[in-house]
Order: sequence, then C-alpha cells, then structure tokens
Amino acid sequence: MRTSNASLQQELADLQDAHSTLSRSANQTITSQKTQITTLTHKNSLLQEECDQFKRLADERNSTIHELQTQYDELSANQEAISRKASDDESMAVVQEELQRQAAYLRNLEVTNTKLNTELGILRERHTSVEVLREEKRGLEQKVSILEELRTMVITLEGELEVGRQEREKWYVVDYIYRATRTNPFIKG
Repeated sequence: MRTSNASLQQELADLQDAHSTLSRSANQTITSQKTQITTLTHKNSLLQEECDQFKRLADERNSTIHELQTQYDELSANQEAISRKASDDESMAVVQEELQRQAAYLRNLEVTNTKLNTELGILRERHTSVEVLREEKRGLEQKVSILEELRTMVITLEGELEVGRQEREKWYVVDYIYRATRTNPFIKG
C-alpha cells in the first residue's frame, strides 16, 4: 500500500510538472500567436489601404489618358481640316506646335500608364500575399482554440486528481483506524 501510495505520489508530482510545463508553453504560444495575429491584421489593413489608393490612382490616370486620347483624336481630325482650309503658315505652325505638345504629353501619359500598370501588378501580388496572411491568421486562430480546449481539459484533470487524492486520504484514515482497532486490544470499535 505504501509502495502504491509512493508510486501514486510520484505519478502525481510528474503530472503536476507536466501540467505546469504545458500551461507555461500554452500561455507562451497563445501570447505569441495573439501578437502575430495583431501584427498580421495591421499589415493586412495597411496593404489593403495602399492597394485601394493605387487602384484609385490608376482609375484616375486611365480616365485622364482616355480624355487626352479623345482630345488627341479631335486635334488630329481638326489638324486635317485646318491644313486643308488654312493657308496661313503662322497659324499652321501654332497648331503643329500644340499638336506636338499634346503628342509629347500623351507619350508621357502612356509611360505613366505603363508604370501604373506595373505597380498594379505588384499590388495584386501583394493582395495575394495578404490573402496568404489571412489564411495563416485563420490557422493560428484554430491553434489558439485547440490550446484553449487543452487548457480546459488540464483543469478538469486537475480537479479529478484532487478528488482522487482526497478519497485516497479518507481511505487511508479509515484503514488506519480499522487496523488500529484490530491490533490494539485497548481500543474497542
């Protein structure tokens, strides 16, 4: 009985050590994962805002390019009409100068549009990264949920262990009294 009791006490000590280790590990993991979730959520919102800004900028630039293309087309059509009608070299030089300026501006806008399309591609890749981060966040949240369940299970096991310990102590006292009354002739039951 003493060997069994010593064995159970050793097992209890081992279980308490394991429980303590698991609790510390779970708390550290939960704290770490909450920090990661907060960081990832903040990064996600910043990237989403940046993506939205670039989309608005690209839409504005595309609208400007479309307007300029329309103006360019109108100016090209007007140039043909003016060249047929106008005989004045001075007015023709002004029109050609304006067309060259508009053409240069349009080329500049096309270069800008190309850059913006490149940036849009980068933002789409970032958006994909954001989706990956969201998926990782969901995975971390699931792990936190599992750790919470394990914590609840450990608390339940501790309660059951305490009840078992109390019952064992009661049995020991009853057994001790029973043996004392049987071996001692002066004590009568």
